[in-house]
Amino acid sequence: MQRSAAGSRWHRLDRRRVLKGGVLLVAGIVWLAVLLPQVPSVTAQGVRNEIGYAELTSVVTRFSVNTTALGYAPSSLAVPTDRSITLTIHNLDANATHTFTVYAKANTTIPTNTTPGALAALFAPANSSLVNVSLAPGAWANWTYNFSQPASYEFLSLVPYQFQAGFYGFLNASSGAGSVYSLNTSAYDSLRFIPNTLVAPPGATVVFHVTDRGTVHTFTIDSISNDTNLTVGQALPTSDPGLQNPLVDLHLSTTGTTYTSAPVTFPKHGVFWFVCTIPGHFQAGMYGFLYVGATPTPPTTIPTQVNVLQVGIIAVSAVILGVAAFVLLAGMGERVRVPPPRRS
Repeated sequence: MQRSAAGSRWHRLDRRRVLKGGVLLVAGIVWLAVLLPQVPSVTAQGVRNEIGYAELTSVVTRFSVNTTALGYAPSSLAVPTDRSITLTIHNLDANATHTFTVYAKANTTIPTNTTPGALAALFAPANSSLVNVSLAPGAWANWTYNFSQPASYEFLSLVPYQFQAGFYGFLNASSGAGSVYSLNTSAYDSLRFIPNTLVAPPGATVVFHVTDRGTVHTFTIDSISNDTNLTVGQALPTSDPGLQNPLVDLHLSTTGTTYTSAPVTFPKHGVFWFVCTIPGHFQAGMYGFLYVGATPTPPTTIPTQVNVLQVGIIAVSAVILGVAAFVLLAGMGERVRVPPPRRS
């Protein structure tokens, strides 16, 4: 029995649709396979943060101390003996004058309830201090000294009532001091420090090297260990004393440049925040933790950033493949619509 003209017409239409669907299917596969691998990835740098460990580098002889509205930062320095050390003191307080005065009597702590009059009388003799410099707002000074024997020396401000308010610290000289560790991290415009977990040995003196991988950021270390005033996802509190008197405060402004801090001596144990103080950056996740003599928590994972072009290619490929599948199914379905042969 021969097929009718109508039956032949339906089958010709069926083969045409199957051919179109096959062509679309091949085109979609080629589009996806050829174009997608050519698109560069923009996944966040260091998707899984690594822990940065301090590395012992050298013995330094140059140190820095800043005076702020709240006191000295740092307030404790470990310096080597039997060599000349140079101390740079910089007054960062824009509103007040401070002094940097080192008490000449070793291993002595002056009671904080000493009155301004009694303190002035204590330092009246000419040999009562190793150094006594007055620093107006923004001023700085250098002091060079050789500690011949291991000892601890208190430094303080003689401006009335500043010592009583917390303006004091200690120079701890020893033969093993002055060994400096290096810690490295980078600041990205994805509002992340990578690595954002740093580890240093107990009581270490550390120099921080921070590379600017973005635009403008800060690398600021809270001076209070285990500070509970800072909360992830919230704005930095303007009254937080640990950030008003930071241990390190590097201002990063040039892409590709590595900024180096002055050596900072940490206590034997503690966990310290480091943050970016640019408004909104801490809230978005630009912070990390420095573990001194403590075990760090596991590294966190940074969410992967999706490439918009990659998404577009995948979407177009999905449309082409979907149309191809529809045409193929429609073409195959025409077989059930072939009219029955005419009865004679």
